[in-house]
Amino acid sequence: MSVGLTVVLVLASLGAYAYYRRIEGGIDRETINVGASRPPETGALNVLLVGSDSREGDNKKYGAKSQGLGERTDTIMLLHISPNRDKATMISFPRDSMVVIPTCEGRNGTVLVGGLRQINSAFNDGGINCTIKTLESLTNIKINHFVKVDFTGFKGIIDAIGGIEICLPKPVNDPKAKLVLGAGKHVVKGEQALGYVRTRYALGDGSDLSRIQRQQIFLTKVMQKVTDGGLLTDPGKLNDFLLAATQAVTLDDKLSLDRMLEIARSVSGMTTKELKGITVPTQP
Repeated sequence: MSVGLTVVLVLASLGAYAYYRRIEGGIDRETINVGASRPPETGALNVLLVGSDSREGDNKKYGAKSQGLGERTDTIMLLHISPNRDKATMISFPRDSMVVIPTCEGRNGTVLVGGLRQINSAFNDGGINCTIKTLESLTNIKINHFVKVDFTGFKGIIDAIGGIEICLPKPVNDPKAKLVLGAGKHVVKGEQALGYVRTRYALGDGSDLSRIQRQQIFLTKVMQKVTDGGLLTDPGKLNDFLLAATQAVTLDDKLSLDRMLEIARSVSGMTTKELKGITVPTQP
């Protein structure tokens, strides 16, 4: 039985249509507005995943907005799914990369003149549309959909799936990332999970590239647990996950639950072995 069909059947057991629409209605959405010509979804599928460092609302404890940084993309990943839906590549863009950002419409409606700037400033200055426009200009890859998650939303999703197992080669004490753990294996949830993917200098070589590799491995484990951990066939666990996910993310207005289920059906035969992670080079 395909993953998508399993989800449909479980949703039916939870109260079907009314429940399904309540979940759908709880999702924040934005419109992709970067040109009339968008790619068909019958070929390769490209989904932009961004982690927002917004300090609004429940995210205030992670830093003051008065620092003047606004809302930038702490994580930028492009998930490329092959036309046959049998392979996928997770492409990470280091957030400090200096790139040419094209002319965009700013958040306040003004015109932002293009130029050489850090890639994560595209989101702060021009929102998701400027980020998409920048990535499409850099890669010549057309993006079909986007998913945005903030700090609090990330914690909720990890809690809903019961945490992720990690193994630390040494003790970690990073007050900035709010992460204190001993060496060895741990199942991290909530604050610890967020700290693990955010910490930079306490693990690896202290570079953003090292952190990106850790994030890719962590997200692969998340995908594996969602698809292989019984969540999709357990009504209670699925309910918790869907509620957490819909409260945690912002999606484009074309990525409906119907469409997500279609994508789930199309990749039901894919395993984590077919999911590869790469990072865009930071040097010529």
